[in-house]
Amino acid sequence: SLLAVGACNDRRASRQSVAASPIAGPGSAAPVPAAAPIPGTADAVIQRAFDRANDTFAVSDLTLEYVRQDGTLDPTYGHAQIQFGHRPHPPPPPADDPRRPIGAPVPPPAAVQESLFDHQDDCPRVTWEPGHFESVAGGSSCGQLIPPIRGPLGHPHCGVREIWKRAIAKGAPAEALARLALETDMLADDHTRPVWKFTIEDAPRGIHIEETIADDCEPVVEKPSR
Repeated sequence: SLLAVGACNDRRASRQSVAASPIAGPGSAAPVPAAAPIPGTADAVIQRAFDRANDTFAVSDLTLEYVRQDGTLDPTYGHAQIQFGHRPHPPPPPADDPRRPIGAPVPPPAAVQESLFDHQDDCPRVTWEPGHFESVAGGSSCGQLIPPIRGPLGHPHCGVREIWKRAIAKGAPAEALARLALETDMLADDHTRPVWKFTIEDAPRGIHIEETIADDCEPVVEKPSR
């Protein structure tokens, strides 16, 4: 499972392993120290975020900073923040007037003014930084998602390693740390498509890379267990 590699879970498992070890007594072997937590993967953080999405809340902003080409968030500089918003829902149809003759025009629904930033403190929150992973059901401010200005993001089709692979093919240095943001790109015909904004910025070394990479990978189908 992707979640099994999260740094937070590994750290918790390590504490449980140490707590379960017997106390070394005279003549007994010392307990084996637990393995150090491995760095969290960006895909695990993404999966944990979309596990929080439901019919009420949707992912509105997904940014991963200082990601390595192997798909891990850098253990020193890495940071991830996923924001949520209220899913847009069409207003309910107006109540039928029993006095309206069959076939007569139906009055339009009353206009509903929705705020992009209603600041309700009930949205999920998912963040990752070195040594700390947080995934809670609610508590952060929550705005209204109104496409196409600010619409919900769907679960990405491409993994972070694949995005890095495509960026390297375009000349990105494999040893660098990158910023990845999942966004919606507006096309000329008013349709949208999901894209990754891949950025590497290092002014002292004169490196400025910004690529827009389509999130167009084929869905991964898990093999059935035997």
